Parts: sequence; C-alpha cells; structure tokens
Amino acid sequence: MTRGGLLDWNTVVAYPIVPFRSGAPNYASFRRNAEYLIARNRLDGGRPRVLGFGGGSLIHHLTAEEQMRLVDELCQAAGDRAVVVSGIVPNPLGSAGELLERQMRLARRPDAFLLLPVNGIANPEGIYRELVGFCNEQGRRHGARFFLYLRSGAQRDALARVARDCDWVEGVKIGTAASDVRPVVDILDGRGIAMWGIGDCCLDGIAQGACGHTSGIATLFAGASDEMNNAYRRGDIATAREIESHLAGFERIRFMEERAYNYSAVVAAARMAGFDDIDCGDGGPFNAEPPPAILEQVRCELEKLARYH
Repeated sequence: MTRGGLLDWNTVVAYPIVPFRSGAPNYASFRRNAEYLIARNRLDGGRPRVLGFGGGSLIHHLTAEEQMRLVDELCQAAGDRAVVVSGIVPNPLGSAGELLERQMRLARRPDAFLLLPVNGIANPEGIYRELVGFCNEQGRRHGARFFLYLRSGAQRDALARVARDCDWVEGVKIGTAASDVRPVVDILDGRGIAMWGIGDCCLDGIAQGACGHTSGIATLFAGASDEMNNAYRRGDIATAREIESHLAGFERIRFMEERAYNYSAVVAAARMAGFDDIDCGDGGPFNAEPPPAILEQVRCELEKLARYH
C-alpha cells in the first residue's frame, strides 16, 4: 500500500504503446491502446488496472506539448477505472516542475509520477539532494506522489535513500538487476517498495523482495502479465514461472543489444499479429524496424504468445 494507504502497488504497471505515424504521435490510437488495457483487465480481486506513460514509448522524443496531450488522453481513458503513473524526465528540474504542475491541473490528473533517470553528468549525493528537494516541494505544493527509476547501479543507494527519507515517494522502480532489489529493500526498511522494472521476466526480482512489476508488452499480451501477477501474489510460483517461460523469448529480444529493440520489436509484433483492438503505429523516431533475422525471431515468439492477447 502507499504511505497514504490508497493504492496496492503489488500489481502490473502496464505501459500502453505510444504509436507514431510518420514520426508524430497518434493520439487516437494511443487512447485505443489504453482502452484495450482497461477492457482486458484480468487482475483478480477487482483490482484496477495501473497504466503507465513513458517507459519504452519514446518519451525522450516527445515535446512537452505532446507529452501533455498523451497524458491527458491516458487520464481521460482511465477515469475512475484505472490508476495513472506519468513518466517525467527530471532534468532540468525547472522544466520537470513546470510539466508536472501542468499535469496536476488536468481535469483528471495522474495518480503518481515516475521520475525517469537523470540525464547528463551527476553524482549520487547530488541526485539525493536535488530529488529530495524536488519531491518535497512538488508534494507539498501539489500533492504529487512519485516513484524513482533506477537505471544505474551507482545511483542505487542514493535513490533508495530518497524514497526512504521523503514521504511523497512511494518507492523505487528497479531497472538494473535482481541483485539490486534486496539492498534497496533493506535501505527502504518498510518506508516504500522496490518494484521490478525490467519487463515481465520478473520472478527473480520478486524472489529478492520486489513488489509488482512493469510491463512494456501488455499492449500485446495483457493476459500474460495479469495472470502472472495473480499467480505470484497468491504464492503460486510454479504457475508464474510457466507464464514467464512463455514470455522469455520475446523479452530477450526487447532487451538485447542494450534494449535496441525495446520499442521496435513490439511495433513489429503488433503489425504481424494484425490485432484489431490496438494500434502500435508504423515505428517511432530513432527506432527503425528490426533487421530481418530479428523479425523472424519476433514472428516465432508471436506464434507462442498471441493467445495471451
């Protein structure tokens, strides 16, 4: 639960793919992808879908105005049926604060924010100082709540300390390795959660104490993400492992070569599948279609996974 006792984060944060047409985001199709995820919610116990913006959907290639419109579409789709976590690049801090404030003024605003990794030169103590100050300020002014995204092992302890020391931070999304989960959990000492953040192959992280996971492929295979979460929540690790084994091949493609195909493999799989209830576009900026050998691997994995759509 959050520190405010409002939300259960031991769940799937599903990221609807931001589709592009001729290099520009397609808002209607993004809304369609969000609606699919809400409609296909298989989480047990009547739990709401948690929708994320950012992640593998090219947030660094979107203008502030494009981000605003996409978040607005996501929040409108969610209404009172889903929870929204909006990704924001934290630097420059002034620009991040302006974007957050604008999003908090939306008629239906995000429920929490994911602060993405800091770009450029930084050190752990500087990150701790700046993020504690930023989260405290935005929390007090706007009631904003945060997750912090760990992508560098050198920043692990600093981000965990921010989450521990700042009441507006829910926890840390682990985007490095399973070996970082337990140290983060130990530093948090119950004052926040460590969420698995490296896709649906999450069970090694769960075994180390991670709580919930994020999915960049739920737009294609929502059933797999949800059923795996249901299984590990109830302690049925054998079922969760079976589902994870089905997803492992596709996830290996997404994360190979430093995540080179994190986005483009999903777009290619959607095109091959021809699903009529989602639209992943024709490819995004800086993300060309994978080479033929990779596309053939995507095709093989899709044959195994299409039933989870």
